[in-house]
Amino acid sequence: MLDALAAVAGRGDNMDDLHDFEALVHTVEELQAQLSAKEEQQNFLAEVIADKQKLCQQAKEQHEEKVRALARQARRQRSRKGGRGGALSAPGPVVSYENLLPPPVVREDEEEDEEEEPAATPPSTDQQENPSTQAAMTAESFGLDLRLLEQALGG
Repeated sequence: MLDALAAVAGRGDNMDDLHDFEALVHTVEELQAQLSAKEEQQNFLAEVIADKQKLCQQAKEQHEEKVRALARQARRQRSRKGGRGGALSAPGPVVSYENLLPPPVVREDEEEDEEEEPAATPPSTDQQENPSTQAAMTAESFGLDLRLLEQALGG
């Protein structure tokens, strides 16, 4: 085709112009192909990004729902237990194990004090029926503070 045009024109420099024009057309076609490939890549990446954003949004919503469910569960558990404990509640009396122990028996000289302490006497039959009376008598025999003992036992 180019040869036919060159023969009609009859000039050699027209051939050079024609080759330059053909090279430019070829370059434009290559650039258009590259542009279409880049547009396809951009569309693909936009789709991937949209999918990932959708997945992130779903994960965020699932996480928020789990947090809400845990909060509801914690509120239910606190309401069953009768309120909050810890730093928000009013501080109650401190009952420690040491307060419930009898004072230690200190003997300076065992040879002088050979008398044995009387053992706790078994409670009578009427005391066996009432455990709080029995506990009170046992606590008194060991020198325990009854008020603290009742607090520790929830009485």
